[in-house]
Amino acid sequence: MILPYYKNISEIQPEDTVVFRCGYKEVDYGDPDGHKLPIEFVGQIYEIGAPDRKDTNDSENYFRKSGGAREGRLIEIKARDPLYKLRFMKVDQSWVGTNYLRMQTELFLTKLESYTAAQGTPLKVKRLYDAETVNPSGGLYFPLNQLQSVLHALSIMREVKNDGLGIDIYYRDGALILKDPGDPDYVETRVGAFVFGQNIIDDDLYARPGKAVKVTVRGYDPDLGQSYSGTYPGVDAQDLRAVRLFNRHEAAKGDFSDSSLKQSIGNYAELNFDVSGIKSDQAAKEKAMRIWEEIAGDGFQGNFTTFGWPRVLSSNPILIHDKRNPARTGLAIVNRVKKVFDYSNASYRQQVEPGYFPSKIENGLTVRSTPTGTPAASQQTENAQQRLSTITAPRATQFGGQMSLTQAIEFAKQAKDGKQ
Repeated sequence: MILPYYKNISEIQPEDTVVFRCGYKEVDYGDPDGHKLPIEFVGQIYEIGAPDRKDTNDSENYFRKSGGAREGRLIEIKARDPLYKLRFMKVDQSWVGTNYLRMQTELFLTKLESYTAAQGTPLKVKRLYDAETVNPSGGLYFPLNQLQSVLHALSIMREVKNDGLGIDIYYRDGALILKDPGDPDYVETRVGAFVFGQNIIDDDLYARPGKAVKVTVRGYDPDLGQSYSGTYPGVDAQDLRAVRLFNRHEAAKGDFSDSSLKQSIGNYAELNFDVSGIKSDQAAKEKAMRIWEEIAGDGFQGNFTTFGWPRVLSSNPILIHDKRNPARTGLAIVNRVKKVFDYSNASYRQQVEPGYFPSKIENGLTVRSTPTGTPAASQQTENAQQRLSTITAPRATQFGGQMSLTQAIEFAKQAKDGKQ
């Protein structure tokens, strides 16, 4: 961050804690401590200096003068949140024991809390997931032939493959948060709505193609005159396991036996990518796998820029609406967001990277809200569905703002069906 014309630079020291609050004073953010503005960042300073003039919008007043004397100068402060230190903490055999290649996830998290406390940097871990759902085996795998950092171990937990949990991990409100973004028990009930031509200022967004897709990568070696190609997912055992695991994290219903999956994959829509530098069929398939992991599912890829409200946080659901193109209307879970506050131009912007939206959020909410068991209940459900089909789009979907998650889900459905 860059502070304007700060006189007492000696008051700021490395390792000092910095708290950054940003927002609009007219908005009630519901801060439990009564603060007007929400906390966007907490970390420790590691570098203090003057910014490069090209990195500021105030180069003409880089040094502001009063009566021929310098009043002060711009100060640039760089800080890191507590997760940065986890890359230097090693997970070795002292954590997992001499003969164990697997370690219970809860034991790992407990050790993480005690280890960071012993290092003088206590880190509270907040669990926002159902272990029975995301981690039925209770295990977490560490290849102990090399020392791994705690940060790398956490990255394994984020993956949907290779025994990972498929959960989001981030630092917020003084704690390390482990959250299943698709669990209705933990998902936020209010979502931000962002509308093209209204509160989306700039974008590079495109909708994901859904779950039923496979990726083919093609390459050509001009020196050998040889073409290569690889498709993912295929029908070998490893690919079938990956698709089955993906659907488990989706809480999808259906027959996921090998024979059924092979038939389904055969009917998947195929996306073709021509990629340079591919030197073998195996390299083509590995690239196809990485692309598939990035794009499969519902949601969005890319990024967009919006104003400072509605407030966007990582791992939160949002609604994106394009009035002219129903394919670009849908929900997404935020992968990351960058807050940009420019004091010299009095502007506050959020640069948002939306990602995958797990359909199990919608499935879970539907199960909870749908009465079952009697003919009267069935009629009640049908009447409720008829009422939902005539919902008038709230103001948030016209100009941007906030709305309930259930409203957002229903609106996205209707928009894709051409009813909005």
